[in-house]
Amino acid sequence: MRTRPTTAAIISVAASTITGGTFSTYTDSLTARVGRQKLLYGAQRLVSPLDWANIRRTFDGARVLYKEGDWAVDVFFTYFVPPIFDELDEADSDQPFYGSWGTYSGFETYYLGYENNNVGATNGTADFSLHTLGLRLSGRKYTNPDCRYRFHVL
Repeated sequence: MRTRPTTAAIISVAASTITGGTFSTYTDSLTARVGRQKLLYGAQRLVSPLDWANIRRTFDGARVLYKEGDWAVDVFFTYFVPPIFDELDEADSDQPFYGSWGTYSGFETYYLGYENNNVGATNGTADFSLHTLGLRLSGRKYTNPDCRYRFHVL
């Protein structure tokens, strides 16, 4: 029986990171993380761990997080970890996912890049690449409580 990739896995490692180089003062911090981790940004519509699915979406890679006051910047380079039934999950080095996400009290800017170099990933072509630039406004400072604005360019 064939299962969908988000429904079942016998063996799965959800997160295993090494956090190093953490530098903190009273107002700012710099953190580096390497290993398997979940990524979630903004309203989790573009990047999320899929908490509603049976198997969470995870990535192997590195992240650098910087926070100073109301400013925060997160830069990452990871590889997607597809769930594989009956095997230990491992990163697919042909599917890099990378980018940066910056926030300032309700104002978010981001760049996301994704490549799928698996042969046949897009109807027989070998390479697929997607790049997104965007910004998001949320919170009472920029919008009323019921609205969110998102602009992105592919």
